Amino acid sequence: MRHLSFFIIIILSIAFCHAQTTIRGYVYTGNQGLEFATVSATDSLSGKLIGGVITDKTGRYIIKDLPYGTYQLEASFIGFQKRLTTITLDQNHKIIDINFELTPESKELNAVVVSAKAKGMVGKDSFTFDKQQIKKARVLQDLVFCLPEFKKDVRTGNITSAHGGSAPLILLNGIISSNEELKTIPPQKIIRIDRYDLPPERFNVQGPVIDVITASLDTGYNGGFDANIAPLATDAYAKGYYGYNIGKHRFNLFTNLFIRDTHKGREQEQQLAYTADKEYKFVNDKIDKFKYISSNLKLSYTYREPSKYTFQASLSGNYEYYKSRVNQDGHAYHNTVDPDRKGLTKFKSNSFVPVLDLYFDYTFNENSRLYSNVVMTSNIVTQHMNELERGLQTNSIYIDDYLDADNDKISLIAQIEYQHGFRGVNVSVGTQGMYSNADFNISGGSIGPKTSDRQKQFNNRSYVTLSGLIGKLQYYLSPSFAVVNISSHKGKDQSETKYYFRPQLSLMYRMPRGHSLRLDLIGMNNVPGLSMTANVLRKVKEGFYYRNNPGLKNSYIFDSKLQYRFISKLIYFDSYFEYYRSNKEIITGFINEEINGANAIVQRPENSRYMQLINFGASVTLKPFMDERLSIRLYGNPFNRTYSYESGFKKSYFSFKSGGSVEYNINNFSFNLGMTLPYKAMKSYFMEDNKFYSEFGASYRYKNWGFNFCLQNMFVREKFTSESLPHIPMKEILNTTERDNYWKMWFGISYYFSSGKSYRASKELENEDSDGVKI
Repeated sequence: MRHLSFFIIIILSIAFCHAQTTIRGYVYTGNQGLEFATVSATDSLSGKLIGGVITDKTGRYIIKDLPYGTYQLEASFIGFQKRLTTITLDQNHKIIDINFELTPESKELNAVVVSAKAKGMVGKDSFTFDKQQIKKARVLQDLVFCLPEFKKDVRTGNITSAHGGSAPLILLNGIISSNEELKTIPPQKIIRIDRYDLPPERFNVQGPVIDVITASLDTGYNGGFDANIAPLATDAYAKGYYGYNIGKHRFNLFTNLFIRDTHKGREQEQQLAYTADKEYKFVNDKIDKFKYISSNLKLSYTYREPSKYTFQASLSGNYEYYKSRVNQDGHAYHNTVDPDRKGLTKFKSNSFVPVLDLYFDYTFNENSRLYSNVVMTSNIVTQHMNELERGLQTNSIYIDDYLDADNDKISLIAQIEYQHGFRGVNVSVGTQGMYSNADFNISGGSIGPKTSDRQKQFNNRSYVTLSGLIGKLQYYLSPSFAVVNISSHKGKDQSETKYYFRPQLSLMYRMPRGHSLRLDLIGMNNVPGLSMTANVLRKVKEGFYYRNNPGLKNSYIFDSKLQYRFISKLIYFDSYFEYYRSNKEIITGFINEEINGANAIVQRPENSRYMQLINFGASVTLKPFMDERLSIRLYGNPFNRTYSYESGFKKSYFSFKSGGSVEYNINNFSFNLGMTLPYKAMKSYFMEDNKFYSEFGASYRYKNWGFNFCLQNMFVREKFTSESLPHIPMKEILNTTERDNYWKMWFGISYYFSSGKSYRASKELENEDSDGVKI
């Protein structure tokens, strides 16, 4: 009997050991795993907690050694809605894979939330939105305007800077996107928006970047169109967008058309004086009437497996057409018997650019991810110019010139980046390469014999970035290196290889209650482009020519920036101090040279001794009612630019750029008012008088329709002036009158449609795991 009892115990022990199972999977939001999420298993009969774990950096979890039975599995994370599912474990389900997709809590305020993923990332903040904000938004793009740095362009409706900076690069779940694509996604699908001041190196941009993270989309479609016309300025545009989603597959179609045909034209009064073989002086009145057409069509397909991989393929075509006719009445003074002249210049240009873009990213275990992108383009450009200037009295011809140019260029661009995180350090290693083959054909009266060139160019950029956290100090270090090879061409008898360096160090210290300090140190060298070094000469006026400069040298740049930022529910304040310096800065220069046996002045790009910029900026956004009904945005940017052109000559000028905007929303109405105050700035070889700019926009929504109205350039002087600096041998004063842009008024209409499928806040996943368990 004793031996029988022992045998029964052994049998039961073996059976119990074989009754152990493993549950594993991922907890994610959008296309990113959630680190530090909690996954627990509770016995459905007794309510007793059997096991629980915390997810790793990739959002992965494993619960081992669970006996057979029925359990309630729960996934939770602070700020996100809990997810529950019931499972039964038996001998047929020993290893079960279950994934959870969490969505933000609807009770969150519209305050800034720095997510766990932002920890260790310099220059990244995350924004979430409450129910009221989501309800007011018609499309997902509307939620971006809740961010303090950005506002809506009153005419196009695109996302633009509210503080005088550049518009952001738009990403959708980590892939480069557009304003139109954000309009094809319901706002209820928002998870958060990541805003990068310091974007990942793979995008190779210096301006702001926003990444819109969304939940999985329901099966259905969304689309619409925007169109407006400015009858007095004689321009109009129309945009169409459409997206269809079925499971993990998404199809998009985008198209746009812009047409402008000037009515009054651009008027210019030009005074030009220089001394070549003799003294020349010209006074010209020009009227430039032009026509411009731009169109684009893009198709894309995306397959997305959240927290695993994404594939996207897109095909687009861009077409541009430009035609101008410049009539000129002038006077020339250089001891001629015929000072009165009349001229006509005709110019026409066409370009067509088809683009094939392939993108793929893959998420491995252990916080590793791979990004890859291949782009193939073909540029087809043709240009034709005819210019004739003759005397009114003698009918003698002073300029009779033509220019024909063709450029056929094929390019292949590819990049790959691998990210890995370990021991609190995020490491990215990447490379970007481009190969192009171009045929240039140029012929014209003043450039001499026909120029025909085949040029090949290869460049590669490699980089490593390290980012992490030391106490409360975040750091970002990125040394990058590039090599550019250009084949022999006109002006270059041999191929040439140039090198490009760009090391960067950024430090950020986040203080309590929304304060932060950041320091950026960047060094780089600027390599002249191929178009600047090709040796082509063209006559502009008697004794006055323009030529590119094959002898251009690299310029070396140092940029440092200290930034202070404060964010709260009521106010957003951003300020910075920047010092920028470059040796051998590329500028527009003038030299005296003998051409055809006579002394002439040649305008060309060349290297100055150095340039430095001292820059200070401050911007503030106020939301007095803690919501989006009223937003007040103001900015100021005083800066001082100094050039040293040659030994013993230096030019310095102080400028102040400022402006602001106000946005008010009530029910279905919205109003926008913005302005930029005038200022003078030194650019290249001239002083530019930037004119005052103003805009007022109003819109009304009725069901799926939108109606828009805008006034631009109110109370603006029609005429603004640019004037050359005194040290150069050419003296020029140019007064420009933009009559078609004065009090521009336009009207617009938009329509939005969708499949009408309502969003489920606690949406159950429709996917099934390999063992047939639904969650």
